[in-house]
Amino acid sequence: MSTVTSEAPADRQVGASGAPRGMSPWRLRYRRREPIVLGTLCLILVLVAWQVAADAGWVNKLFVSSPTDVARAMWDYITTAQFAKDLSTTGLTFIYGLLLSLVAGIVLGLLMGWYKRVGFFLDYLVSLVYASPRIALVPLLILWFGIGRTTGIAMVFLMSVFPVLINTMTGVHSVDPLLIEMARSQKASRLQLIRTVVLPGALPQVLSGVRLAIGNGLIGVVVAEFLAGSSSGLGFTMQAAAQSFEAPQLFAGLVIISALGLIATQLLRILERRFQRWRTS
Repeated sequence: MSTVTSEAPADRQVGASGAPRGMSPWRLRYRRREPIVLGTLCLILVLVAWQVAADAGWVNKLFVSSPTDVARAMWDYITTAQFAKDLSTTGLTFIYGLLLSLVAGIVLGLLMGWYKRVGFFLDYLVSLVYASPRIALVPLLILWFGIGRTTGIAMVFLMSVFPVLINTMTGVHSVDPLLIEMARSQKASRLQLIRTVVLPGALPQVLSGVRLAIGNGLIGVVVAEFLAGSSSGLGFTMQAAAQSFEAPQLFAGLVIISALGLIATQLLRILERRFQRWRTS
């Protein structure tokens, strides 16, 4: 009886470096940068389609503008002293609110995930507030804190804390019980157990919550500047542009806020890779 052997194609065989054998250097470089290339290509196609639609008159430029008009408005805006003031106002409000939400969310998430009775005690309250329309609380926050940065910080906190809290609690629940029992069998203290087993095991979920918190926090700071009567900030400038039908200026502010969110997310990914090495070491 003859035996049949099958070999993987040459381009599917993996070499010592982890790359398929027989792949050209150019193709290998593309594979490594494929997410960036495809993501950038998608953005370019959207911008081109937007520009063509605006130039052809398929859309009303009074309301949707065009990429070239937005680029000119953004350049005119970022070269002014007002932009530095707006960026400082919005950035500091966002950072303060996000940091508070990270501290509160991680601490409460660890407590609710590790101690069952704490979880039972706070579960209904957290679910009730999380399900409520928190944006509608802006008038109440203005009543409590007045018009100013404190209201914006409170809004960012309310929008950001729950993704961090819920993901941290879920991460604690997902830690392998066998690892916890092994650590306990080695006479690990409670602090050592949390630091060496619980936190590394929950870390992916925690970072996912932080990523959601960044997006929610940006929404919160813009909404607060829309509704809280702020005299500066990116949200304030966008609202003024909308009221005067300056669509290019409005989209310029939107692009800047989106870019800030993208930068924050990329920084988080770098931090995530560093923690991933710490977790596996």
